[in-house]
Amino acid sequence: MVTGSTESMAGELSNNHGNGDLWIARLGAALPNQPISLLAPTYNCETGAFHFNTSGGDGSPIEFRAAPGITGWTTNPDQFVDKESRTANDVKPFTLEARQNGITVTYNWDLRAHCLTQLPLKLLAPTYNCQSGAFHFNTSGGDGSPIEFRAAPGITGWTTNPDQFVDKESRTANDVKPFTLEARQNGITVTYNWDLKAACGRVRLGVPESKTELILTVLGNPVQEHLNVLIQGADDQTVQLRLSDLQGRLIENRRIERAGKDEIQRFQVNQSQSGILLLQVTTPTQRKSLKIIQK
Repeated sequence: MVTGSTESMAGELSNNHGNGDLWIARLGAALPNQPISLLAPTYNCETGAFHFNTSGGDGSPIEFRAAPGITGWTTNPDQFVDKESRTANDVKPFTLEARQNGITVTYNWDLRAHCLTQLPLKLLAPTYNCQSGAFHFNTSGGDGSPIEFRAAPGITGWTTNPDQFVDKESRTANDVKPFTLEARQNGITVTYNWDLKAACGRVRLGVPESKTELILTVLGNPVQEHLNVLIQGADDQTVQLRLSDLQGRLIENRRIERAGKDEIQRFQVNQSQSGILLLQVTTPTQRKSLKIIQK
């Protein structure tokens, strides 16, 4: 509420009225808090990364639960769906819960339906370094299960590793033909015709091999919640990192535009997935893989 005086006519706020009138204006009242509600979560069918989404509430801390298979009560909205639930064909819908100041709300979420409605698998133009021959398969859509790739001859036979190199003969030949890239997932194969010469404008010779060896060091092995890796020998170079399990299921893909002399990268790993992890590191001239034991 705002009060004040005016000498205007009744209903007006200008001109002279001759008397002092008192006006009270209602500017509006604060809206009450909307009740807390759970929304559809944000979910990555490939990695299992899961995020609780809410609306409303009173601004105080919110606790979340989705058990079994995701998490018990926690204030952290970022979780992972365990591997068993992600891969089971008969997985049941989850009951998501959120509570705030004694009020609990729920949301029924069907993981299987969510991932089955994903867009179909599609191959996109690859990421390619004309100078070094470093090559990366790019895809969109799919059902989240491992993808195999092929581009033969000259690049790779069937593999779950999307990071490859084009051989020197193909990079330097003036008459190199377009490649047929292939990707397959659960019996479905898609293709993409890729013209190396058109992508580079002209054929480029590869750069000389780096004189500095690429060195990878895990800071603490076996790892638990976090993976810290030291990268040496990639000073001022672009570095691509791919962390996956031994079945080829992607955990995280990361790119460093310009690595430092002693470059340290930190990954968060899912505690529920013990076993062996595979870290693949690629620079314009070198590529190395490292196996990590996860408790």
